[in-house]
Amino acid sequence: MTRVLADGYSIDASWYSLAYCKFSYYIQYIFMSLSSWYLILACMDRYASSSQHLRLRQFSSLKIAYHLIPTAIVVCCLIYVHMPIYFEIKLYQVSATQFVHACYGRSGVYKQFFNIFYVTIYCCLPPLCMIVFACLTYHNVKQIRRQVVPSSNNQQLRRMKQRDYQMIQMLLFQITLTILLTLPIAITVLYTTCFGSDVIQNFILKLATYLLYISFISNFYINTLSTKTYRYELYTLLNELNLYLFRSSIIARHFSVNHAPTTHGTATAHMRTITRAEQ
Repeated sequence: MTRVLADGYSIDASWYSLAYCKFSYYIQYIFMSLSSWYLILACMDRYASSSQHLRLRQFSSLKIAYHLIPTAIVVCCLIYVHMPIYFEIKLYQVSATQFVHACYGRSGVYKQFFNIFYVTIYCCLPPLCMIVFACLTYHNVKQIRRQVVPSSNNQQLRRMKQRDYQMIQMLLFQITLTILLTLPIAITVLYTTCFGSDVIQNFILKLATYLLYISFISNFYINTLSTKTYRYELYTLLNELNLYLFRSSIIARHFSVNHAPTTHGTATAHMRTITRAEQ
């Protein structure tokens, strides 16, 4: 909402309050960074769960996840701690006769540092880590598939259920779209850091920023369209909310008529949904 007011109506509290300028941008960049690093953790989890080595598979557990989630928050808070110190309200010239206030890093050495820091920590390093773990996961899946022919009772195959393949497929879609939507702003920021900016470059930067914002809301649509597992879980969640708010089982009945579960996990979710709907 604040971004819509700032970009669409030129109403931004960070232009007038230094405290809000420092705090809002600090929190904004932390959440932006967390969205990427949590996706990296998901890639690491898929890699560990698909590994044939027992010690690596042990990292794919809720216990590890409960420790890594707050750890990621602490790390992001620490690596962006310089922003509340060096961010300030400045007057920028956007045309020959127009000047606007903006909350940005201090001019000089810190501005150059922040641009390089942003491109490295947010735009380049996360996609690189995603690609590495995605390739490793794909390699593990190929190894498991080779074992289908010689042994139909392989315990590793039992663990790699259809749901795991769907999760990997969903993750690959997320990685691809994240890279495509993040790459333009990385190139634009790097170019303006090296060669300066003008009106055209500022316009391109705005477009690249909007593409970046799209990446934050695209995961829901990717998950819904790419895998049945996510759709089943979404139906379950909507049905629970519907039962809690309206005491109705319309979603559960629609789910049972139009969707047939295909795996053990989705069948369990299906039965749980119908059972709760009938209570």
